[in-house]
Amino acid sequence: TGNLVNDNSFNMYRAAGQYVDVTIGGSSISGNGATYVFNNLALAGGATTWSSTSNISIYGNFADNTATSFNASAGAFIFRAPVNQSIGGTSPGTTTFNTIQVGTGTENTILTLNRDITTTNVVFNVTATGAISLNDRLMIINGNHTRTNNGKFTGSVNAAITINGSGNPTSTVLFDATTLGTTNYIKSITIKRAGSGVVTFGNVLDVENLTITQGTLTTGSNLNIYGDLT
Repeated sequence: TGNLVNDNSFNMYRAAGQYVDVTIGGSSISGNGATYVFNNLALAGGATTWSSTSNISIYGNFADNTATSFNASAGAFIFRAPVNQSIGGTSPGTTTFNTIQVGTGTENTILTLNRDITTTNVVFNVTATGAISLNDRLMIINGNHTRTNNGKFTGSVNAAITINGSGNPTSTVLFDATTLGTTNYIKSITIKRAGSGVVTFGNVLDVENLTITQGTLTTGSNLNIYGDLT
């Protein structure tokens, strides 16, 4: 077991235009300024920390199979396939990203969550059909939300979102209105934005329980609450 040092771009192909699947077994990943491109990326170490500022482009799926947890304090994980992708894995602990980006401007990427995740920032840059499908999972956003192009959240029966942080997110938050009452349904939403932060929901949303512990929520369309508002 050794180290890989990369100061520019690192691409591994199994054939022309086909990126390889990579498994990383280390417990500490560091390095700055490089770009990595993979098909599927799996982590298989112990309590894995990721302090690299490099951008990681993924055309397949991401799997957190660490024995304890995964924590990325820097860098961006960019999901850019023109098809469905997922974040999953068997780790019993938490999966934390610095930045999750969906798409690079021309893809209709749909990123499905197969485990609960936390991220400081979420960036959408997809076509009109691109989305993060919550898939009955909890997504915690501790920083900024940006829609450079399009992008929305697809809800489900047990889906949950927590929006922490401070100040106003850059962009309004959109939900999937394809099937009202289903794709735009979130079971639990919690807003906690310090510094008088304002979160704006831009379209119609059905929510079971809404909790606002700090900050302000504004809505650009109907907000239907079926359970508790606290």
